Amino acid sequence: MDVYDELQDKLQGRLTHLPNVIYSGSPTDGCPVDNLDEIAVKGWVIFQNDHDDFWGKGVDYVSEAIENPTWMQLCKLCDDMIKITDDYHHVFFEAIQDIGTDEKGIKIFTFSMGS
Repeated sequence: MDVYDELQDKLQGRLTHLPNVIYSGSPTDGCPVDNLDEIAVKGWVIFQNDHDDFWGKGVDYVSEAIENPTWMQLCKLCDDMIKITDDYHHVFFEAIQDIGTDEKGIKIFTFSMGS
């Protein structure tokens, strides 16, 4: 079993369902690593992704604010985002991008997804 399979097995075990998201494992030098239990962003953060009618009949995604989320927690949010936006074409969770701060000072990020 390779690292990608191990990451997906770990993800499925923690989510207790077959996830839609496929975690890329934050590749370093081309080699994926298991960082699922590491903090991805320090502090309070919100994730949002826009819906695109071309990919499905969903709506825009905005998460609840979460403090110090791990990569595993982000995989869960990302899995929720796929369902809400109805975009089952872009399921490879590749990275996160800082896109600003809301009026309360909470950082806003978006998921970078691949197909």
